Amino acid sequence: MKMNKTLVILTAIAIGVFTSCVPGKKFDEVQAKEKACQDELTAIKVSNQQMEEKMKGLNETLVKDVKEIDGLRRDTAIVGSNYRNLTVKYDKLNQLNEQLMDKLNRLLTSSEKDNAKLSGDLQMTKEQLLKKEDELKLLEAQLNKQKSELDALSAQLKLREQRVNELEDILKKRTKLQLILKRVARCFV
Repeated sequence: MKMNKTLVILTAIAIGVFTSCVPGKKFDEVQAKEKACQDELTAIKVSNQQMEEKMKGLNETLVKDVKEIDGLRRDTAIVGSNYRNLTVKYDKLNQLNEQLMDKLNRLLTSSEKDNAKLSGDLQMTKEQLLKKEDELKLLEAQLNKQKSELDALSAQLKLREQRVNELEDILKKRTKLQLILKRVARCFV
């Protein structure tokens, strides 16, 4: 539609030029400028369409990344809670271990008369202590594993946040470019 209007206008200008005494060289210059403007407008339209397609893809990526960041935040909160729970259990086991060690020390220093009875208690206490130490080691391993997972999730979260910031910068630049393209397009309308 616009091309037809342009042709009509060019034809009218050409008729006007031929009927009014404008030199052919001047007419050719105007016609060359008009063609250059048309070529530039076509290139801008193609570029704008490509940018719109790219923006659509970036918007989809942004939505996906935001959802993934939310998931990572939830996972990080859960891992943090588990980490705190394991720390409490670890502290309790340490306290129990200290109590058992104190009891063991008292048993060792008690009199000979009680040694037979205390020997049985000592053996039971040692077994409990070994069992608790095994549990403590297991909990410590779990705690270290969850801590490393938490660190990894935090690193991923930072990377995602950096990516989101980059995408937001691209969108801002894209918006500025669209405003410029609209202004340029208005100049040729």
